[in-house]
Amino acid sequence: MKKILIITALVFMLITNTVMASDVNIKAFPGEDVTFNFSFTESEKTVTSDFLIKPVGKTVLNISFKGMDKDFTATLKIIDKTAEKEIYSQPANFLYVPEDAGVDYYSYFVIYPAKLTVDHEYFIEVSDPDRENASGQIEISGNVKMLTDLARLNNMGIGNHIEQGPFNGVTRAEFAKLITQAMKMENIQSNCTFSDVDEKTPYYNDIAVIQNMKFADGNGENMYLPEKLISYYEAVKLTVCMLGYKNEIKTEGYPKGYMKKANELGLILYPDIEDRVITLEEISEILFKALETPVLEQNVFGSEASFTNGKTFSEKYRQ
Repeated sequence: MKKILIITALVFMLITNTVMASDVNIKAFPGEDVTFNFSFTESEKTVTSDFLIKPVGKTVLNISFKGMDKDFTATLKIIDKTAEKEIYSQPANFLYVPEDAGVDYYSYFVIYPAKLTVDHEYFIEVSDPDRENASGQIEISGNVKMLTDLARLNNMGIGNHIEQGPFNGVTRAEFAKLITQAMKMENIQSNCTFSDVDEKTPYYNDIAVIQNMKFADGNGENMYLPEKLISYYEAVKLTVCMLGYKNEIKTEGYPKGYMKKANELGLILYPDIEDRVITLEEISEILFKALETPVLEQNVFGSEASFTNGKTFSEKYRQ
């Protein structure tokens, strides 16, 4: 008997390294925890999860372990079943956690999106336990959590107002709320002068804040178009403004200058992408990168204004 699993998803069974597709549980979408227990008998060298992890979108995989009755070392592997290769293999310390310790897990491992392929299936393997320090049966308790950039933003209080899925678009009003949440300015009361926005408009204060901070200029006819799905160019422009770089966009203007600056800052890979409706998943990726991007701050005002790169966005607005 190797393991016990609590999981919600499609049903499918993995015996050692052999997958029987009709019997292994697949965790098909990030969000909920997967908790499990592994047991090494005295003679076993390898135990393998009886579930598969199937990332959807850009996913961070957080894995945490604890030894149930003793400290020991073993090798932790993450195996891409689809590609039939290891993507992670490292010695790991499995530390015993007493029931009354007040903590759930001691050992943490993070697998980042660059190592994970969307829609591939992965499983966990623990092998070669240190028998010198852990003779007899070894019990391991573990937890797997898959987090998209959106889930990580949600954990920070950003984006929880958006109900649609990650592959759908976001309105310009909803995006204004994302900006004020990121800047921790969502409770600021402000007046908005766009002709198509009034106090009954959803996210009125958020639109007012980004207008007064001169992030949003409207469509040239003093309209914000709050119910329109925001485009890729528009979302990038507002994010670059949020980071303080609007004054650096001079000769090339919108959209080319903003796309080029976003590429320089590492927010996007391709500055020449064609404009289209941007998905919530893409917005989340850009905003999550923006959190650790240095903001441009004005330190001299007047006719000889100057700017410097100072703290990251998170250091300035979220601490």
